[in-house]
Amino acid sequence: MPTPVSALIHAATMVTAVL
Repeated sequence: MPTPVSALIHAATMVTAVL
């Protein structure tokens, strides 16, 4: 199951992809 840490990493990955 997704964890807060995984969600944070996922969000950071998405932001990096945008940049």
